[in-house]
Amino acid sequence: MGEVGPSYERGAAVEVPCLFRQARYVFFHDQEGEEEGKKEGAEGGKGEGKGEERVLHLAARGFLDAVWVFATEDETCRPGVILRHEAEELAGSGGVFVRAEVLLGVRDDPLTNLLASAIVRGVRGRGEPRTLILCLSVVKTGKALRTMAEKKRFLEEIKTEVQRLVTPVGE
Repeated sequence: MGEVGPSYERGAAVEVPCLFRQARYVFFHDQEGEEEGKKEGAEGGKGEGKGEERVLHLAARGFLDAVWVFATEDETCRPGVILRHEAEELAGSGGVFVRAEVLLGVRDDPLTNLLASAIVRGVRGRGEPRTLILCLSVVKTGKALRTMAEKKRFLEEIKTEVQRLVTPVGE
């Protein structure tokens, strides 16, 4: 009689931000140089050397014990590599890449690794303590982006958009 079982009422009373939010994100880049692509993007078409669109589907779903983030290219719409990151793993990640457990797939694409690190650091920087489950597929985008400046801009913009999706409305 003295033992108390799990209380699902307590779990239901917890406020869970980020129930489900999604976005279609268009990243424009230039195939020859970043500045030219920004200026001539409207006139330049694919394959003309002036500019190209990369479309990503982004989604975030909050659960009591985890936040699921999905970032995949429009062309594939596959989950790609699936990673799990625990909050305490960030403490020992002083390098470029954060430690994360690979649940499915192969973590061998450099842009995917950088995107995982950017998302983890961005979301953790906002104080998110729950486990992060990342489903990332950006291999074709990694091949299309030629310069480091484009890749940095891509990572920053996607990180910012994911932070927006994960952050509760009104904050």
